[in-house]
Amino acid sequence: MPQMMTIGEIREQYVSQWVYVEDEEKNEYREVVRGRVVCHDKDEFSFFLQLKKLSFKPGEILHTDDPLLYEDVEPL
Repeated sequence: MPQMMTIGEIREQYVSQWVYVEDEEKNEYREVVRGRVVCHDKDEFSFFLQLKKLSFKPGEILHTDDPLLYEDVEPL
């Protein structure tokens, strides 16, 4: 099982990539602050093909270049 990572760690490890995060924790503004990266890819089409093949539970799709994806947000 993938380890729990903060948004800062996810952005650092998966630069300019699409990531799918499960078991996410959110702050009061419903921003993801940490979670487990299940799949990732630089190419959007390839990423969604991977995601389609997974039997996954609800989670969040993020792009690490999103300027609204802050590194130091706090959980509730």
